[in-house]
Amino acid sequence: MGVVLNRLGNLKDQFFATVLLSSGLVCVAMMFIGGVVGSAAIRILASGSGVSLASGTYDLARAEVDTITTIYATKMPGVFIVSTSTIFMQTRVVPRWMAVLGYTLDLVLLLSAGSVNWLATVFPLGCW
Repeated sequence: MGVVLNRLGNLKDQFFATVLLSSGLVCVAMMFIGGVVGSAAIRILASGSGVSLASGTYDLARAEVDTITTIYATKMPGVFIVSTSTIFMQTRVVPRWMAVLGYTLDLVLLLSAGSVNWLATVFPLGCW
């Protein structure tokens, strides 16, 4: 994120640069939150503190981790891709087809988030 923004210099639009930076940071934060919640649930169960699997705690934590990592943490890269593609369209630092490909991959990613988990691999393709 920093390299892209630094490389563009004064060419970039401040609004889209802010969206790009904040969406990238939120994406990383969501992945950390998913990891923390999953780790906390496993620690509680492993500690033998009397929390049983039947109490619903494990099910709740598992559903929360799944929702955070497959839906919300997948939509943030979509926002990142669309802001990057918009910056590239405005500044014309890459060929137009690359920005259009970014928009296309973003549409696929946003519409399929949560339903097709392996489509999260679209994110690296959309951010060249």
